[in-house]
Amino acid sequence: MDRMKIRYKNYIIVGSLCLVQVSVSQDHWETAVYAGDNWSYIVPETELPTDWNSLGFDDTSWLTGPGGIGYGDEDDGTEIAPAISVYLRRIFTVSDAGELIRAIVHADYDDGFVAYINGTEIGRSENLGDPGIFVPYDGTASNNHEAQLYWGSYPDAYMLDSLDLASLLLPGDNCLAVQVHNVGLSSSDMSSNFFLTFGIADGSTYYGSPPDWFQAPFSFSQSNLPIVIIDTFGEEIVNDPRITAHMGIINNETGINQIDDPFNGYDGLISIEIRGSSSQSFPKKQYALETQDSEGENLNVPVLGMPEENDWILHAPYSDKSLLRNYLSYELARDMGRYASRTRFCELVINGDYKGLYIFMEKVKRDNNRVDISQLGPDEITGDDLTGGYIVKIDKWDGETNDGWYSESPLGGFDGVWYQYHYPKPDDIVEEQR
Repeated sequence: MDRMKIRYKNYIIVGSLCLVQVSVSQDHWETAVYAGDNWSYIVPETELPTDWNSLGFDDTSWLTGPGGIGYGDEDDGTEIAPAISVYLRRIFTVSDAGELIRAIVHADYDDGFVAYINGTEIGRSENLGDPGIFVPYDGTASNNHEAQLYWGSYPDAYMLDSLDLASLLLPGDNCLAVQVHNVGLSSSDMSSNFFLTFGIADGSTYYGSPPDWFQAPFSFSQSNLPIVIIDTFGEEIVNDPRITAHMGIINNETGINQIDDPFNGYDGLISIEIRGSSSQSFPKKQYALETQDSEGENLNVPVLGMPEENDWILHAPYSDKSLLRNYLSYELARDMGRYASRTRFCELVINGDYKGLYIFMEKVKRDNNRVDISQLGPDEITGDDLTGGYIVKIDKWDGETNDGWYSESPLGGFDGVWYQYHYPKPDDIVEEQR
């Protein structure tokens, strides 16, 4: 297939990772809208007119106050009573759109948001559904998302390039509008802090300086790590079901990999989904994938020096800021002669979005090239056959009592631990094998 054109858009700052930009001549950054500016806002009790987010909407009946608008986290310029949603508008001016070659919308929110410029959606949190889906005034976020700035971390960020801005911006007045939604009325907090920052082509001054925490994007074009590029053909990667995508891997013998080099580590179809439990709420997602042939059947292939198989994981070391703990643990286990997932650090790009550093690794499963134990069929219920093989795990327990057993032997400071069946699967294991 032809290589997709890398177009960087809708980026999320994750921990200390930076945004990525395409190489377009730019002089500096300036901020046109600050969270602490005076905003027009309303806590709606009924559905608003459909044009509430457009420039021509009359918001003179709305309240005004410094942002953010919210409660509970002491990051609010204007405090409101607990609410399901709050809607915001801020007018900014554009005197020379040709000098604005890119923009970043920084969103520091609790719990979900959808942002617009002149009525066109430019970004939303994943807990409020797919882009373009209408969110009613009393709609709630599907999960919690905590604001970041008030405790010293970085807000989410969404990048718009020159093509986006050409279709969005008007000469003179423009409107940044945002709807912010809570996870529920009983939520203890709500935050709505938004910034709009432009990349300026020359030395002209139009707005103010960016906030102190602002990190300018960098150009990602090469790495000494393998580069994994995934194209989902316009579909969103979700928890379930898996979607079909194309994956290309660049892994040159020279050790330097360019973003536009030919794929030489893998060049074919995959099925992919978001993996994990609580980690699904992290901005940086974990992914499970299967390599496939043109018919959609599993395809066993070697990847990045690891033995051939079809089940793989793209692990995102988000909560581990050292980025090394899982990698080091697996390597030490292998050095001691035990099986542990083989791993390779890589750079990940999905649909043109640079996602940062990931660990490409084996999924734990029974296989000659993974956990090399005997197969256990449902008819093997006596004698030596009954002894295995088995794979058990310690994982987040969902309350099911038929998927494992409780051991009262203390472990890691706990009085006991729940062991779960991994192979055979709980639905496949028979009573004699439990």
